[in-house]
Amino acid sequence: MNQNDLKQILKKCIDELYSKDAYLIEHDVHEQAISSAFSCYLKRYFHEWDVDTEYNRNGLSPKKLQGKKKRPDVIIHKRGLNNDYGTEINNLLIIEIKKEPTLKEEEEDLEKIDAFIEELPFSYCFGVFIKLQKNKDEIVCVWREREARRCD
Repeated sequence: MNQNDLKQILKKCIDELYSKDAYLIEHDVHEQAISSAFSCYLKRYFHEWDVDTEYNRNGLSPKKLQGKKKRPDVIIHKRGLNNDYGTEINNLLIIEIKKEPTLKEEEEDLEKIDAFIEELPFSYCFGVFIKLQKNKDEIVCVWREREARRCD
């Protein structure tokens, strides 16, 4: 699966989120509830993958980056497996979602995405930061991609 495929799927899921769960965005519901609803739409497209919200495990241990516990908003992966050598494709996509984020929130989430893409054993193929807005036409998705390692 390449980035263009993922972009098309995410667009469909965002459209569905705004169509069926606009209440969550319009009424300032916490991003965990929004991420959870969004992941339900994603699951329809990723039958051979696990789609998890706020997933906090790396095998049997807590998920950590640079020694600190981290849990992405949504991930598309294969549970219990990693990209230990940076060559496997067990961690496909990490998604961070924020409603009308500040510049600092955006920078922090992009740093988290970059770390999950670059650091072993995670080595996600792709990452996206979704900046939700009350107006669906103002949504921005900032994409990241793993370099120099196979992801398709």
